[in-house]
Amino acid sequence: MKLFFRLMENMLYMVLYSTKKGSAFVTMSPVGLALGGLVSPQRRLYKRVQEMSERKDGPFAEAVRVFIEQTLRGGMIYGVSSTEMLQEVRSSLTALREALYDYTEIQSIIECLGDTPDFEIDAMLEHALHKAALKPVCSHLYVCIKSARQDDSSLQRLQENQRTLSSRSLEELEGTAGAGVPDAVMLEKIQQRWATMHQDYSPTKKVNTLLKVCKNIYHSMSANAKHGVVFGADDFLPCLTWVLLRSDVVTLQIDTDYMMELLDPSQLQGEGGYYLTSLYAALYYISSFQPRLAARQLSAEAHKSLSQWHRRRTLHCNQSRRSRNRRTFRRSVRAEEADEDAKDAEGSSSTERRDSGDGADIELALPCYVTEALQKLSEDLEIVGEEDEDD
Repeated sequence: MKLFFRLMENMLYMVLYSTKKGSAFVTMSPVGLALGGLVSPQRRLYKRVQEMSERKDGPFAEAVRVFIEQTLRGGMIYGVSSTEMLQEVRSSLTALREALYDYTEIQSIIECLGDTPDFEIDAMLEHALHKAALKPVCSHLYVCIKSARQDDSSLQRLQENQRTLSSRSLEELEGTAGAGVPDAVMLEKIQQRWATMHQDYSPTKKVNTLLKVCKNIYHSMSANAKHGVVFGADDFLPCLTWVLLRSDVVTLQIDTDYMMELLDPSQLQGEGGYYLTSLYAALYYISSFQPRLAARQLSAEAHKSLSQWHRRRTLHCNQSRRSRNRRTFRRSVRAEEADEDAKDAEGSSSTERRDSGDGADIELALPCYVTEALQKLSEDLEIVGEEDEDD
């Protein structure tokens, strides 16, 4: 499977760079340029990427076509994880995005964005690429993710443990006694949002829907709480777990894998990264629940899993920023800063690789949104473990 996707990525590079040199770009008429000035640069950038991806005999359109055909043609190989498969898809998306920076028609629009940071421009190009490249293949990727998780029996464990834990109250899930949970009306609204999230092909749109669900949960915690009850942010994870136990956890697991591996690493910061990590932690808690398993062991396994994910995505982010396709053409000063940042990133990633054998170093490398979710998960597991020992 790895060799298959490596060959596909090489084909993308060949298509993009062998034909681009001799290709003629489509120019706009004066009227078209005047009308284009009325549209925001962000919208123009989005529409231009769509036009390039549909342009007959265009090098970028050919690269997108190759990506789609090869992805649809490929299927899951027994023993290959969905993570490995999605990593290769993510690498191909990065190659397509970085190649866009070399097109003069893209550069001219980016110039109009002024001092917009590179990561924001990356996000705009990502948004456009999701429709051009991910939309045609998202259903196929869902099937591959589900097939891989069925092969390793993780979905079966998730469903079995869901049945085991479904009767537990918020207090039994270590939430504060009296804290509110979604009522029947709000729970139905959340289920509809879950369905919308699954229908979205864009991982960015999925995260935006997840944030809406989390807002609904926080509202319910306050609106439905008993009078005088004081609760804090630590109660969110138990409440999220309570909601998941009443939801389609199989589909949510597929969506979580999809988001965690296909989101660009720069988009894993802030609220999106925190709540996505919380969703992962809650699903991990359900799928790995074993009454007689030592709490420390389960907590360590969850920590190791998230640590590996964060290191992998961080290294992928550093590599994409050092891509041979990226050209900072707006300011020479920015180019120098980018080179310095790349050197610093390369040095830090080398240090991480040298120290990867030390679990403490990995823990220190985790961002706050990961460590907060892990800390709450560890506390919940320790309490559950103590109760099981008493029994």
